[in-house]
Amino acid sequence: MKGGKEMYAYCEICGDRENIEYRSRSRLNLCEACHQSTPAKATLTEFLKITKLPISTNREIVVAQEYFDDYKLSNYGDVEQYWESLSE
Repeated sequence: MKGGKEMYAYCEICGDRENIEYRSRSRLNLCEACHQSTPAKATLTEFLKITKLPISTNREIVVAQEYFDDYKLSNYGDVEQYWESLSE
């Protein structure tokens, strides 16, 4: 640990291995450059509320998590814009 913060292996966007930290605003492990260019993201709870994805079965939970993971790596901060982009 460096400075009381856990260090991560790589940036989840660009793959850089320098100065990687978990960034709560984007909910990802990012380098500083990607952190600055990535918009704030919704929580999983907020994401599910907006998308209305079903989560009754294990399969539905896995699918919802895959969509959420894709959203976190997208250029969208707004869940509704992200969701609409999937049908374009």
